[in-house]
Formats: sequence, structure tokens, C-alpha cells
Amino acid sequence: IDQDNVIEHRSHNYKYACIDAAKYLGELENCIIDQNVEVLRENTQSISIKNNKKVIICESRTIIATHVYDSRPPEIKENSLKQHFYGIEIELKPGVKNHETVTLMDFRVDQKSGLHFIYALPFDESRIFVESTVISENLNQKSWYKGMILKWLENQNLTCKTIISEESGVISQALQDNRHTGIHQIGSNGGATRLSSGYAFHNIS
Repeated sequence: IDQDNVIEHRSHNYKYACIDAAKYLGELENCIIDQNVEVLRENTQSISIKNNKKVIICESRTIIATHVYDSRPPEIKENSLKQHFYGIEIELKPGVKNHETVTLMDFRVDQKSGLHFIYALPFDESRIFVESTVISENLNQKSWYKGMILKWLENQNLTCKTIISEESGVISQALQDNRHTGIHQIGSNGGATRLSSGYAFHNIS
């Protein structure tokens, strides 16, 4: 959506799905634990290669492995192009009519800080998730994104009763090419994230 056009897509064959990341990862973890896999929750200090083996130095111990799959996010340089976002799930005030369709990108918002759009996902009649996303080199204060969200809600005649949850993140817009490091890079560090949308689930599932 912009000032002049609205593009709407409908499908009888596909549904737009929202997957809770915490629940999804929890289910995956339960599956690997059932296979007698140990889960070690520690920061990785370094990964190196020695005598054709991978050496992982953790906080409490060192692990030697034949294969390592590294899903740590890539380093984001300070002056590089980034996609940064802040979103809130809210409960609307009673009597307010919620949206019935997903809004992927609404560009009818302030564009002074970079390419900026609002993403909105209604869950039911009273709950909606709204996210402010910017593509630029510099990050904004949390209050800036929140102000943009509240202004968008006001323009949509939606009134927030309660903030249920919030999320934020930064995604590098640089192409990732780590094929020759000797380590299996997966996730964003392996180039799974689509730079145009920030989505990675299709490439990692």
C-alpha cells in the first residue's frame, strides 16, 4: 500500500500462517532430546579447524567435532545497510473493529529515516500485531518505532487497550558468502534470509 495504490492478493489454495518461534523451537528441541542429543546452553567463544577437526570453545568446555552447523547471526557492521524493526502485539479496546486481512507493507508512513513500512497481522477480533520496519544504515530509538505504530493505529481507527508482547531485531542487508570457511553456515549466516522481506523460514524449513 502506498499513497496511490493498493495491491491485494487472495488465494483459496494457500493460507497465511503465523508460527510462534519459541513454540516451534521448543518442539524441535523436544524431538532432538528424544534422540539422546545433549543440549548445551552456553556462548560459543570461538570455532576453529585443527587437523581436519572442528574445535568449538565454549564457556565450560571444548568440543571436538567432524561437522559443525553454525547458525549464529552474521556480524553487522556499523555503517552497513540494515533492516531494523520493532513490533507489538496489542489488545484493542472493546467496540473497535479490527482488520480482517494481513497488511504486508504499508508505505503511508514517515520516510525520513529510510525506507519505512508498517506490517500488520490481525489474530482475531481484538488482537493484532503491528510492526514498524525500516531499511537504512542507522537504527532508531525504540520510542520512534512505537510512535510510528501508534500513529498508524490511530489512522486506522484502531485503539490500543493493552500491549501483550513486543519484539525487535536487526537483519543485515549484506550478501552472505561463507561457503569456503570449512564450517557449515546455516540460517542468516548461510544466506537463508531473503533481503527483500527479511523472511528466512522457507529456506531453513
